[in-house]
Amino acid sequence: MKYLIPFMAIIQFYNTSYSQDSIYLKNGSVLPSKVFELTTTEIKYKRFENLEGPIYTILKKDVSSIKYKNGTQEVITDVNVMASSSENPATVFFLRKSGYAGSMAGYEIFIDEKSICKLNNSKYIVREIPPGMHNFSVQFYGKTSKKKAEKLEITAASGETYYIQVTQNSKVYASDTYCKLLDEGEAKLLLAKLNKDDDCN
Repeated sequence: MKYLIPFMAIIQFYNTSYSQDSIYLKNGSVLPSKVFELTTTEIKYKRFENLEGPIYTILKKDVSSIKYKNGTQEVITDVNVMASSSENPATVFFLRKSGYAGSMAGYEIFIDEKSICKLNNSKYIVREIPPGMHNFSVQFYGKTSKKKAEKLEITAASGETYYIQVTQNSKVYASDTYCKLLDEGEAKLLLAKLNKDDDCN
């Protein structure tokens, strides 16, 4: 009987080790998990010890590899490296001409619900993104994208350039900010009046 308990513990450890996914972080940590989804920038997973719990998200840039429960392993490349060498990133300009309420305050800019910059008045910034579908939004404050924020969705093509104006409803009692896609001619006229935002914080 005294040998049975250690033997059962070994069996339990073996079954657990081979029935879970493992996310290997670049800092050397390992997350026992069940992986649900991989996007261009994120990995969505549940903690293995609480599979009925919430879905967590971790950035791909912090992950070196994933070992799945079937034994296969996937190496995670840097999010800034394209899947194919022939596939170039898309370029996005964010332009801010003015703001009505709180015009001196920066606008928090989001790509795929991740804060990238606090864009100041009469400024612009440039960012590169992987080809594919992305959503863009803007809000007055907070580095967490609000659910009610209006989203602009664009399927970005390799090597293409997009111009997005971040602006605000001009009505006195309406303070909603939003993103507006501009054509190249309109954008270049606006760019001539703006300066690059080197602070962006």
